[in-house]
Amino acid sequence: MSWLTRIARMIFCIWPERHRQRRALRYMDADQLDDLGITRSTAMRESRKPFWQ
Repeated sequence: MSWLTRIARMIFCIWPERHRQRRALRYMDADQLDDLGITRSTAMRESRKPFWQ
């Protein structure tokens, strides 16, 4: 895979998916977070990360 293909994949596939998942963490209730095995504070910390990290 060329470096240009990797960059394009990150921009158009990975980054939007990270953004969507992190936004979803903000709105999960305690039971959903418990199913994932994370605390509210961990979910909030993760949801505040920029999508490129």
